[in-house]
Amino acid sequence: MTREWLPKPVYKYNDRQDVLNVFYSDRVHYYGDEEYQKDYPYLYVLRDDDTEEVIGFTILDYSKYKPHLPELYPDHFKNLDELP
Repeated sequence: MTREWLPKPVYKYNDRQDVLNVFYSDRVHYYGDEEYQKDYPYLYVLRDDDTEEVIGFTILDYSKYKPHLPELYPDHFKNLDELP
């Protein structure tokens, strides 16, 4: 299956549970990785199974982590105003 990049990121925010899902691709075969498990245990980077490229994020306790996203992933979170 060929990956298609979305024209712009898709943000799905669940305010009741404070969870943000971010998708950059329509790819269905991916895995979640906790790169900063010690400091940010509920921040999952979604990576393509084949290429390991970042295709999205799942962030639990999103409101707590939002201010840190630009420093952790500057290529993906340049402008906090775009985020819910």
